[in-house]
Amino acid sequence: MKFGLKLSMLSSLFLGIAGCQSTPDVIEPTPFITNASYAYNIANQTYLTKNDSPLRDFSKQEIADFKAQLTKKSGGDVSVVIGAINILRLDLTGIISIAGGTAANIANSKHQAAQVQWLIAMDAMQYTDGLIAKNAAVDTINREAMALLKEKGNTLTKQVLVEKHKATFGAELPKETLYTINGNTYSFGMFERSSSVDSDPFLVGETNLINAKKQYVSTTTVKNAGVMSFVPFLENKVIGYSGAEGYEQYLLDLTSRLPDGFYLYVPSFPVDVKMTIKEGEDWTCKECRQWQQFRRSDVVVPAIYSQGKKYEFIKPE
Repeated sequence: MKFGLKLSMLSSLFLGIAGCQSTPDVIEPTPFITNASYAYNIANQTYLTKNDSPLRDFSKQEIADFKAQLTKKSGGDVSVVIGAINILRLDLTGIISIAGGTAANIANSKHQAAQVQWLIAMDAMQYTDGLIAKNAAVDTINREAMALLKEKGNTLTKQVLVEKHKATFGAELPKETLYTINGNTYSFGMFERSSSVDSDPFLVGETNLINAKKQYVSTTTVKNAGVMSFVPFLENKVIGYSGAEGYEQYLLDLTSRLPDGFYLYVPSFPVDVKMTIKEGEDWTCKECRQWQQFRRSDVVVPAIYSQGKKYEFIKPE
């Protein structure tokens, strides 16, 4: 399939990958390992390498062998081959059987290392509590993502998914919104709620991610942060950022605008969800929504993006 994507229907917006929660009692800096990649050392400051995580560095030979095993099947480009031989099912058993499971074990894991996410550490002296710090981080990412896309000539439109309402037990539930881009009838991301219901604030600790003795640190997936959906880019719906190369440049450009301590982690074979409505329908109409799930087959090695640079999980030689 073009772009190395495989499509399947979903019944809900999110991926259903709950992931293992790993909230340490005390967040302490982890010494850097000299025989590990910079990406792994960054991840090792966080929950991504805890609780039997499948995340690790890849050797260059391992990557070459992996691609060789795949391209051997038809002799074509690896991203095309993966889609062509139809092995990108959700269980990824095809990749595991062909390539030995290295990258597939990460993508197929229930651990949080299987998900695209932000890893964040902030100077605690600037915030009164962990929830305020977390909201500030999300606001910063979203603000810079929107500004960057608008500078390129894109139009982002907020759509209401759920109006503010009361639950059956009387509690007030917030309005929920998302964004579309350039008049397209599918979601572009950056889901928001009009009031905070987040029960996972950043925790106080210390890492080697930033130079601050007391930090507020993310200890689980930071939700609703930034426009990270790759589908619109690969479908050439984003002005200034076309295709897989355009999406890659977007991640570099976005992280270059963010403060020190903001790291974007992308796993092997990342997954994305596309929610579409019929043309002209109201986004609040649940019956009008259709769901599709895509998995990128051209991203084999996990990576971390920060300050406009990309660091891959490749073992140093």
